Amino acid sequence: MSDITEKDSEQDVKIAVLDSTLENATRRMELIHKRIDRTDERVTKLNEDVRERIRALEKWVWGAGAVLTALIVIGGVVGELNLIPDREVVENAS
Repeated sequence: MSDITEKDSEQDVKIAVLDSTLENATRRMELIHKRIDRTDERVTKLNEDVRERIRALEKWVWGAGAVLTALIVIGGVVGELNLIPDREVVENAS
């Protein structure tokens, strides 16, 4: 009977070690999942920040384009109205 008791005792120790190992692995997996969740939240926030920056830059580009277009149109209108006399006209008037 001592052989059976000894084997039973060895198996109990092995089961305890396996249980402990399993619990440690489960805790590590939970920590990894928490870390992944935090990283995912940070990536999502950074993605939103980048999108906001891109939107702001797009607004600046559209505004600059509108200003340039207005200047070109105004320059064209002023050129057609002959508000600024040609150099030849100024020289002939002298």
